[in-house]
Amino acid sequence: MRSSIYTKFGIFIGIAIVFASFQNFTPLDPLPKSIPKYSDFKKDCFLEGELENRRVKLQRVEVQGCSESVVVPPEALDLMGPYEKGKGTIFSCQNIRHDTFSLLALTTGFEELLALSNALAKKPSDTAMVQCLTNTLHLWALNKALTKDSSVDSQNDYNRSWTMGSIASAYLKSPAVASLARKEKKEKAILGWFSTQADNILNYKIEVRQNLYFWRGFALTALGIATEDLEAIQEGYKIETFAIEQIQGHESDVSAKGWLPDELNRGQKAHEYHQFALQPILGMMNLSKAINCGFVKTERQEVKISALIRKLIEGYQDHSVFDEKAGVKQFAYSPIEGLLPLLGTDAQGTRIIKRVETYLAKLGMKLEARKPLNAKNLGGNVDSMPKPGSITPVSSAILKFCN
Repeated sequence: MRSSIYTKFGIFIGIAIVFASFQNFTPLDPLPKSIPKYSDFKKDCFLEGELENRRVKLQRVEVQGCSESVVVPPEALDLMGPYEKGKGTIFSCQNIRHDTFSLLALTTGFEELLALSNALAKKPSDTAMVQCLTNTLHLWALNKALTKDSSVDSQNDYNRSWTMGSIASAYLKSPAVASLARKEKKEKAILGWFSTQADNILNYKIEVRQNLYFWRGFALTALGIATEDLEAIQEGYKIETFAIEQIQGHESDVSAKGWLPDELNRGQKAHEYHQFALQPILGMMNLSKAINCGFVKTERQEVKISALIRKLIEGYQDHSVFDEKAGVKQFAYSPIEGLLPLLGTDAQGTRIIKRVETYLAKLGMKLEARKPLNAKNLGGNVDSMPKPGSITPVSSAILKFCN
């Protein structure tokens, strides 16, 4: 168990807003008459315009460099989990409404932060955007956003993992932000906040070993690189190794390769959850190569990753593949080629792409060109992720571990 190394920094700016998203809603309130108790789709759980009406009422703070005022997430999350107990694909509208309203300040501020990060990636010398992103992160750090739970539900920790992993990834994509934070003496607060998040994630004993565990690994990898935390990076490596091993890929029959058995249990959402699980696997692979610490070390691992990518593309082009394997028609299919920039253009990434193309050719299919995905849990647009070797750790312990 690691103890938190967070120290209090300065005056908490705008601290009153941290619970803004909890106002005017109680989980025990009756559902509106037109809202079903359960649904396969989140949208069925809300009245038309209901979310936007709440969103515009969120309290905001003026931040230097930002053209628009900023929403600060709460210090604590208080979530129930979106699904009906014992049914991992059916939404409880009571739960999803509570969680969505409780998360509204976080989701709004997070979406705006990622939009800013994406814009900065296209104009890295824009001083106003650098100032805005730096000051937004500093404000969130001073308000201790997401550092404390107010309930025992594991959904709090899951949301912390993928949110903080994404924010740390966005930070790593923006070296000008790190530079300005250092110059203006804001780096200590930001990295202290990141360290607290890494401590919280490491201290939470997650029981599941499917995509949620993979996202824990991505978060620890991103936070570990940002703060030069060897333990967090090592945990990310362990989880990446475990995640890849879960991909079926040792069978001689090519049609049997590429499945994640736990995600097949999602029934009508099996394709969606296979894709959701692929994202942190590729994200950890990408970030680890950025510090010359490549987590994917063997041909066997490359083959397994290739098999999962090919299975998802095969399923998108031929829906019967997932429908039959999961035993039920899928709700929706999404192309995944937009994630492939995460593989990089180095020798390893090229080998994996070649294997995917070879697999698909045997099935009479081909790899389609797609726009790079804006992956909110990976830090935004995947084509602006750090390049291999672009980050050099100072820590001798990390350099030793990676070599």
